[in-house]
Amino acid sequence: MLHTTVKTKELVFHRPNPHNIVFPPAVDSIEQVRVAKLLGVYLQCNFCCEEHVKFILSLCSQRVYLLKLLRDRGLSASQLQLVCQAIIISRLAYALPAWGGFLSADNRNRINGFLRRLYKCGFTVRLLTTEQLLFEADNVLFRKVLIDGHCLLFSHQSKLLAFSFDLRAIKTPHLQVRVIQTVLGLFLYVVFLTFINLYPFPVFFCFFLFFFLYT
Repeated sequence: MLHTTVKTKELVFHRPNPHNIVFPPAVDSIEQVRVAKLLGVYLQCNFCCEEHVKFILSLCSQRVYLLKLLRDRGLSASQLQLVCQAIIISRLAYALPAWGGFLSADNRNRINGFLRRLYKCGFTVRLLTTEQLLFEADNVLFRKVLIDGHCLLFSHQSKLLAFSFDLRAIKTPHLQVRVIQTVLGLFLYVVFLTFINLYPFPVFFCFFLFFFLYT
């Protein structure tokens, strides 16, 4: 299997405020970066979200301008709120359980300020906060995990194959005979070891009987 290193990036994670940090040498033909975008979310090496918050606020601000144009064209308030939910709130809540826990107080205030701006413009029904969005996103995620029909893994599971095994029936009399032969063989073996020096002929007779019954 061939791997291309053109789009491969190396991201070394560390604590937000390390005293002394030494980055390992970069792998050959792979760029070592401090910020990488994965599935629409910017990941930083220090577990912070400044770059991602900056990106989504810039993107959502452009969409606010679009909402203002629609309002000037006569779109009703309910329709504006519906469009805002579709193109702005959904973008803020995208993968929020993954990066919302790493938000600093400053980043939370920046997002809350943007949400207040939306509420003042009439684009949202109620005043939203970062904490409310994160709480609702976590609830949706956990509900999907608990319900099998909405689980991500459940939709990719292959159909269970039904296997039937035809086991041989155990015959109880035969099993009893084998147990009796085993016990008797052990008893004769003990007798053989005990009396081989005292009574050679009976011992050899018992050994012959042991061999006949056990085999």
